[in-house]
Amino acid sequence: MVTHPVCLTSNGPITLEMEKHFATMPGEHKPKAERVLEINGEHKAFAALCDAFATDKEKAAQYAKILYAQALLIAGFAIEDPVEYAKMVCELM
Repeated sequence: MVTHPVCLTSNGPITLEMEKHFATMPGEHKPKAERVLEINGEHKAFAALCDAFATDKEKAAQYAKILYAQALLIAGFAIEDPVEYAKMVCELM
């Protein structure tokens, strides 16, 4: 049974684990995976996203950003702007 609202997968020849490995190597040009956000259609977060999309596109965009950041964290990646993420979560509380 899947309990998380989201997960991150990859599409293409570079996997997420390969990206993590390349990130530890020296040099500037490191290959990145093509990231794919998968949303659990049975999770209540998906229902909230659908409701927001129907009534408030700006809120839906905020939900999508939060869910993507959560997927990054679950997959073991850092999020680009932790302060923005915390602010978005607090605004919804």
